[in-house]
Amino acid sequence: MASIKVTDGPTIRAIFSEAAQRNQSLDLARQLDSGEDMCRSRFVETPERKLVVEVPSRQGHLVPVRPGEDVEVYFRLKERRYWFASRVEERSSIALSADMAMPVLVLRWPKTLELRQRRRHYRVSLGPTSQLMASLWPVPEPGAKASPARLPSMEVLDVSAGGMRLLYPYAEGCPVEEGASLTAALPLSPGEPPVKLAARVVRVARFASNATHIAAVFTELDESLEGKVTRNKLVRFVAAREREELQRMRGTS
Repeated sequence: MASIKVTDGPTIRAIFSEAAQRNQSLDLARQLDSGEDMCRSRFVETPERKLVVEVPSRQGHLVPVRPGEDVEVYFRLKERRYWFASRVEERSSIALSADMAMPVLVLRWPKTLELRQRRRHYRVSLGPTSQLMASLWPVPEPGAKASPARLPSMEVLDVSAGGMRLLYPYAEGCPVEEGASLTAALPLSPGEPPVKLAARVVRVARFASNATHIAAVFTELDESLEGKVTRNKLVRFVAAREREELQRMRGTS
């Protein structure tokens, strides 16, 4: 992925200041020994000259991000996409009222902010308001006499025209392994049959947050008529979610 590096301190601070004023959403990637744990968060505006984001939550519980953790942050501002690496310096809270406080993370100011160009397949994160559940089946082994049992449905954390990331909400007992071949059905459009996709699991990451993330790439999206139709449905779904996010951003500006 190509990028342009921003190293001027005042410019970096101005970008973060605007992101905080907009309460801009971001992807916070925790760099753990067990792998990368991607969470959704937002910038928070504070009177102090600090880089502050909300403590992310997952399924109604705060993610146990701790001081000293290395993180990578992805966010978009005015239709530009940025990335930076940082470290959590402090876990604190901001008073919202006499009896309510927002848990926040104070991040180390980065020396470099990268302006990144569009990926080959742009990824959109999905949340509670746009929840997408994937129905999953393992691909039977050659010569198998019986079809394998359907797997538990899983929430799609993010998706692109090239793959998806799934949430298995338990640390143990994940029914798929790296290298497994799956058939997935995604209900992309209300009132229409789910789109069926062949997928290959490329990573299974288990975290202390009592959850397992499964990264899978779509296969068989070839140049056949069926492959093109399926890929176009994915592209339209991702583009629609991206437009919704842009409209939300403009509505908070």
